[in-house]
Amino acid sequence: MSENTVEIADTGKIGKKGYPRFAEAFGRLPPMKTVPLLEDGTPDYSHPGLSPEEIAGLEGK
Repeated sequence: MSENTVEIADTGKIGKKGYPRFAEAFGRLPPMKTVPLLEDGTPDYSHPGLSPEEIAGLEGK
């Protein structure tokens, strides 16, 4: 992950099929998504998530 992206919990999937509401109670991590950072350095919570190809493009690979 580059300094232009951050991994946050994907709240849209929590509680849906295959993703328990309290994943930590089952010893699992909540579903995560990688999102870009805004100009002020905060994550873009409304972003649907980046694909691996988009992440690689931001990292300059």
